[in-house]
Amino acid sequence: MPGAKGVDAADRLADIVSCSFPRAELTELARRWEKHGSGDLQMLLHEEPSRTEQARIMLEAILSTGDPGFVQAKDVAAVNRIVQLSANMTEVIGRIHSYYRSAFRRLYYQRNFIMHAAKFDSVSLPSTTRSTPQLVAAGVDRVVNARFSIRGVSPLGLAARAQNELALLATPGGRPLFALLE
Repeated sequence: MPGAKGVDAADRLADIVSCSFPRAELTELARRWEKHGSGDLQMLLHEEPSRTEQARIMLEAILSTGDPGFVQAKDVAAVNRIVQLSANMTEVIGRIHSYYRSAFRRLYYQRNFIMHAAKFDSVSLPSTTRSTPQLVAAGVDRVVNARFSIRGVSPLGLAARAQNELALLATPGGRPLFALLE
């Protein structure tokens, strides 16, 4: 039911979280390497206070030399996701976006079942409440950060920006992975 208020809100949040995902992944990798890594990459990350620049440095390191030597499986998996994202941004982020959109729409439908039909026995309620809280928190965090940034971007403004960034992926006007919503 495209065009419904809740579905639009779910889709907008999916846009925001989809654009935020690569930066979050790169920032977390940079933080871990800065703390537990070694060599020139660790020194570069330690000297750079900006999280955006740390994400850029980590992306460049991964793309030029591959995995710098992460040991934990979750970090190795994150590096592999970044490599896949970089190789085919539109396809991979498009796939991620569709997962997020489905999750947020399911949450909206569950909300309707509870609020309007007083139904708590939906078979998909447990899986929805297991998978979406962290995603909603990530989206809300991004909205709040944008709102209280120097530019003071409104939630709808951020959603419009995210929609544009998704449309511009891998085009000359598109931003790099580490700065989709910067």
